[in-house]
Amino acid sequence: MKIRSVETIQRPVRLVAIGAVAVFCCGTLPEYAAPKGELVDPSALDRSDAVPYRMLVREDFKGKNPPAPFAPYVDKIGAATCGQILTSNDMNISVQAVRSNSGDVVYQVVPHHIRFEARMDRNCSWWNPKDLGVPEAYILEHEQIHFALFELEARRLNANIDAIKGRIAVTVRNLEDAQASAQRELEQYIQQRMGAILARSRQFDQETSLGYQPVQQKKWWDLVNRELAATSN
Repeated sequence: MKIRSVETIQRPVRLVAIGAVAVFCCGTLPEYAAPKGELVDPSALDRSDAVPYRMLVREDFKGKNPPAPFAPYVDKIGAATCGQILTSNDMNISVQAVRSNSGDVVYQVVPHHIRFEARMDRNCSWWNPKDLGVPEAYILEHEQIHFALFELEARRLNANIDAIKGRIAVTVRNLEDAQASAQRELEQYIQQRMGAILARSRQFDQETSLGYQPVQQKKWWDLVNRELAATSN
């Protein structure tokens, strides 16, 4: 039986995954050129020029320097796209106090307005001004596919909102633990999905970044566009 509603509306739990990806390298795909990703503190994230999924142009790559993981390899990286997957600004949780079957008071977390969005951070994304012998159109298409992989993952997350809500909707005995528990569950889930997107991005780079591979890249281009057409945003 519910005994009262605490209705503690927390600030949005905005969890962000950022991955910077390399476009081109020679020989085998070295570790320095593999996609990178991490969960970051939303307060440390610059969202001033992050755009939703759309076709990219060369001018979208505004970064003056490559993202930090790729900085030592500027002579081997054609471009780097900084992609984000984050929760919507209006996401929040409420906490309700209820009496359990044993008669104890426990606290139930209820998530609201969960939705995921993919963004491309133009201030972070970087284009190498040096000519590496690869057509600009190829590099741009490559980066577009990476952005599409972020968008597809955001759509997969949105398609599984009910399961995510069930994971976040924890019941705890301590009011102070409620938000921390919900955030921890969400972080763990996003961490798992981030592993999946990085693995797919790495497969894409493995097949298309070892020199100029237009046939292989066209296969990926067709694949992501079919998946985008088949899914809802």
